[in-house]
Amino acid sequence: MLFNKKCPNCGARNPKDAISCATCGVPFELKQTETRKAIKNYEKTIQEKAARPNLMDADAYNTQGNRHLEQRQLKRAIADFNEAVRLDPKYTVAYGNRAIAYKLQGNKTKAISDFERFIALASDPRMIQVAKQQIKELSMQ
Repeated sequence: MLFNKKCPNCGARNPKDAISCATCGVPFELKQTETRKAIKNYEKTIQEKAARPNLMDADAYNTQGNRHLEQRQLKRAIADFNEAVRLDPKYTVAYGNRAIAYKLQGNKTKAISDFERFIALASDPRMIQVAKQQIKELSMQ
């Protein structure tokens, strides 16, 4: 049911995900688990931002690079990934994305180098395996 939250103040029915009453504005009480989870997420973000102050900017360049990659604007994509890596040299995803751009550009040497850097920084075994497979395919060409 979409409208299942009843306001304790005015009795109006509100959407189940509402945080305050649409009629009178009284805030609804959040479940403790949701609040704790949100606080942990904010704490993690703040710690990451403190440890890696350029992470948000690097992420913006990486995202923009992905849009250029989708449009097959490879030089622009690579320039964006370069900037992401310059801002945050440990930004694993940017290395992987730049490797893909180099691969599409036909630059095997740089693609392999970036896939190797990605492997060195990555922690997800599945993504590491994908990168290793990419290196294997590039080496056979």
